[in-house]
Amino acid sequence: MKRLLSFILMILIGAISIITIPAKGFNSDPLTFFESTENMQHLKSYRLNQNLVGDFEFDENKQGELVKMTGEYRLKVNTDVFNQSPYEADMYSFIRGHMFVDAKGADRPFDRVNVNIRAEIISLAGDGIYARLNTFNLVADNVPESEKEDYLSFQKELEKKLESVRYIWFYFPMDIIGTANTEGLPAPLQSTLDQENIRENLKEKGLKETYRTMLNDLAEEQATDESESITFQNLIDEFFNTDFFTKATVVSGPQEGFTNFTLSKQRVSNFIISAARAFGENVTEEDKGELWSMLSKFYLSAMIHEDEANGIFDFFRIKLILKDIDILNQLSIYYSYKVSKIDEIDAIAMPDEFTSYEVLELPFLPVRRDEDTCLGSEPDDCLPPASLEDEKY
Repeated sequence: MKRLLSFILMILIGAISIITIPAKGFNSDPLTFFESTENMQHLKSYRLNQNLVGDFEFDENKQGELVKMTGEYRLKVNTDVFNQSPYEADMYSFIRGHMFVDAKGADRPFDRVNVNIRAEIISLAGDGIYARLNTFNLVADNVPESEKEDYLSFQKELEKKLESVRYIWFYFPMDIIGTANTEGLPAPLQSTLDQENIRENLKEKGLKETYRTMLNDLAEEQATDESESITFQNLIDEFFNTDFFTKATVVSGPQEGFTNFTLSKQRVSNFIISAARAFGENVTEEDKGELWSMLSKFYLSAMIHEDEANGIFDFFRIKLILKDIDILNQLSIYYSYKVSKIDEIDAIAMPDEFTSYEVLELPFLPVRRDEDTCLGSEPDDCLPPASLEDEKY
């Protein structure tokens, strides 16, 4: 039972937050995220503003003393997307992030740590990724005297490394990205997760069938015999046909026409119990209690808005709260995106100057030589485009 619960929760519960939310929509039929994503591929261009914010709290037992850590984080990613063809897009992203962590306790390693980051990424279809780090700093307040020397040494070494890469565009060829992502995985999954295979499947089969294929391959890895494999396939079919959310449409106010969704833990529970019985499991009251104990550790809700003219969700917000998981007391995750400037974005080009990723000597990337590389630009010439840096989102 535990093995089955782990598999179902890992594959299905983690996915339903994205792919099974329907809404009253296009041509009076329910619009799903599959269809919205497909329709976005046929827009000429658009801007995608994403925000990830939240807070956390956890306890750390340090040499017998309890240290409580609390903090907040914020990540903003503003992306211009120019579609060359379905699932072949050029993108420019400007990234801003901030996080702080407060520590309380007699043996705390600091009072507060602040982290800030600013970076840019250009991704060109059929070419590769260009990335540039503009700002990164990590500062700790009130480090104990016994650890201050190590902290100052760390800061000095960090600044030295950052100085060698800051404001420089680094080029990562497309052919090394998929390799880096799949090395070490089982052979069937290497093929499934290969970036080129995914792109081809998206073009030929669409998002829904591509995702179904990935789940089927993962199920094959879990199955011990042909009978169990068939049961997994049936389980995946049932998953795609199950509505796990309750929903309500806002009828007045500034969010009129938006739709709220809340994950129904009862429906999730019924699905998992049905799946367990399909595998011949005897689901006891103790099993049901264990299941509800797992489900009680998280809360999931969402809000969406549909752009009926383009058949897409132009606004999406999700709220996920996890609590009482090992040393984690609580983790809150709020993610949202907004689509704007449809068909108003100009073509995206590579940087004027860049250098190969190889000089970074990253252990998880293969070594290769590219002829068309050069040194990075001077810092004064490496400011983000005004359209993304200065605009108020």
